[in-house]
Amino acid sequence: MSLSRTVSQILVFFLLLLPLSGSQQLYVLNSLAETASYWNGTEIFNDAATLGLYPNDMLVMGDTLLVLNSGSHNLQIFDRFSYALVGNINLPVNSNPYEMALAEGNQLIISLLQSNQLARVDLTNHSVTDTISTGLSPEGILIVGDRIFVTSSSFNWNDWSYGQGKIIVHNLATLAVEGEILVPTNPQKILQSTDGSLHV
Repeated sequence: MSLSRTVSQILVFFLLLLPLSGSQQLYVLNSLAETASYWNGTEIFNDAATLGLYPNDMLVMGDTLLVLNSGSHNLQIFDRFSYALVGNINLPVNSNPYEMALAEGNQLIISLLQSNQLARVDLTNHSVTDTISTGLSPEGILIVGDRIFVTSSSFNWNDWSYGQGKIIVHNLATLAVEGEILVPTNPQKILQSTDGSLHV
């Protein structure tokens, strides 16, 4: 069984809550069903959009909804009001794209779990503009200022073991590695609090 399948079995749904004109919108990523649902505050619309294989992450950018599919290694771009598919960006084959973060200049930085890389995506031209090696089995990704912080779970695909957990620090402009921070086993998500500290 592939890890992308295992991840999808664990991650049944993903929630994204947005305020809108005094009300709230809730977007739900149904990973095993490979669909997206939408709640407008009073009514739920199930299977509003058909997604790719093992969708794993979702972001809203303006009027668009971005969905990252781990199994079909692509990024789908939807109109978030009509759910019409307005774009598709193919990512490296067998890379298992895992998580994404928005950067300035209409760009995305995406962690590629199986290929141990980061990818930079140009959302204007719908293209992958750069890839670079990062830590082993990268998962969570956070952009703070001019740096990218990536959780390296150090999962070993050969024996299904975990090595030393790390946070790999990349330069946002060049994607070059600037350093690493040792953390406990299997770091996944990384977030920044209001006081500027990072939590893993």
